[in-house]
Amino acid sequence: MKPTILNNRIIGVDLGNSFTKAAFIDGSGSPRAFPNRDGTMVTPSVVYVSLGGKEILVGQAALNMAQIEPERVFANFKRYVGTDHIFGKAGDIEITATWLQAQVLSYILESARERFGDPQAGSRVVVTVPANFNERQRQSVCESAKMAGTTVDDFINEPTAACLAHGLAQKPGDSLSLIVDKGGSSTDTSLVQYQGGVATVLASEGSNELGGQDVDKLLMGLLQEEFRSQHGLEFTAKSHPGEFFRAEEEVIRVKQSLSSRREARLTAQANGLVVAITITREQFADLLAPMMARIKELILKTLAAAKVDVSDINQVVKVGGSSRILPFRDLLNEIFGEKTVVGGDISPDFCVAEGAAIHAIKLATAQGATVVDEELQAIPAPAISHADVMPHSVGIAVQDKAGGKLRCCAILFKNGPMPGQAVRRFASVTDDQRHFRVVILQGEDKQLLEECLVVAEKEIQFKPRSHKQPSLEITLAYDRSSMVHVVVHDLVGGLKEDITTKFFGNGN
Repeated sequence: MKPTILNNRIIGVDLGNSFTKAAFIDGSGSPRAFPNRDGTMVTPSVVYVSLGGKEILVGQAALNMAQIEPERVFANFKRYVGTDHIFGKAGDIEITATWLQAQVLSYILESARERFGDPQAGSRVVVTVPANFNERQRQSVCESAKMAGTTVDDFINEPTAACLAHGLAQKPGDSLSLIVDKGGSSTDTSLVQYQGGVATVLASEGSNELGGQDVDKLLMGLLQEEFRSQHGLEFTAKSHPGEFFRAEEEVIRVKQSLSSRREARLTAQANGLVVAITITREQFADLLAPMMARIKELILKTLAAAKVDVSDINQVVKVGGSSRILPFRDLLNEIFGEKTVVGGDISPDFCVAEGAAIHAIKLATAQGATVVDEELQAIPAPAISHADVMPHSVGIAVQDKAGGKLRCCAILFKNGPMPGQAVRRFASVTDDQRHFRVVILQGEDKQLLEECLVVAEKEIQFKPRSHKQPSLEITLAYDRSSMVHVVVHDLVGGLKEDITTKFFGNGN
């Protein structure tokens, strides 16, 4: 008998750098974002932690505390996910990006439970991540979810999630679309072929140095330079926490206003000293020109990976809160033409969460579950599915002949189809070698070992053999559940070793 799951128990979460949103599939089979416990549709990804750690606030309540205790308010921590960075301590709490994201997720889960009146609402989630997130970063999100009391069923790249929401909303027909997601911490792209109700991702790229946060830093840099030149004052978050936070809010206001106004006045104060800068649209565009050039490179790299020309693109869909920035909109129009660039029939703010909800319910039904609404009526799965690509290359460590350094030998390549499988043969280093250390890496071909992410490793013993002939055959496969299957076959001794590992999930 098929298991039955209430639709509110499997949700999609867009865990953004600036804002977090959540969505579910309603009784009609359509994705719908739902409000947080404060009644707003977006939750600032901000956490306040009192000195002793007894009081923790999330969202707008945390933002409000920035006026009182700015040094206890933590934001823009997404870039530290998967690192050992420690923001500070509060009592027994070690404040890391993993812990901070857990607090945001906990708030979303509490909101879901109150919204649906179900203590198990949000017990399973699909979380969106930037296209370039590596497996250590994804594992960190899994740990955050575990702390928050939920289970990550799967991850989906942010532009891929947007492509699902867009594909469900668009008119039937085949098209080649580029999804460009400019969020708070990154810019991500996915080239998508829509055909027969299937969204096939042909290539994905991303950079975590091209987000709205980076635009804010450029504007803040103007204020800091003005403080130095006018008053000889170093203006930083550490030296002037309260004033710096208010300046950050002013920067965001000016950034947004330049999308509709010809100029805006940027002001800040510290130690009773005031600086003011008038910024025109033209000056803003000049300031952002290097960033826009890098985004253009990212877009063209995505097209090149799929061997697609600019003229082949039917439409460009811009999503993410920072997609409203005028120089970014102008860049897309310059590359593709104004008629090609669309917002689509979906919200640029909520489509990523809605796409995650689509993937969540399709995943549940694919596993044999029947999803029902609160009246226990079966909900049809959304009429779109997707096929994604490898976010990074996966291979093993080999010793190069020239310098003897260990490098990645990619076996499955970035932007290759997922699931995928490939076989490679390797020789021993010397004739008297009696063991072979298989190190599975996430990294690009020929990258040094220290530049790659070690996924798993195992040492295998075997009989001596000639180093002049390949004698070890390695089969590497990557399935839809992010399981890496590795089988090492000793062609001399006949031994087979299985080194299968799951990149992320509860089993790790």
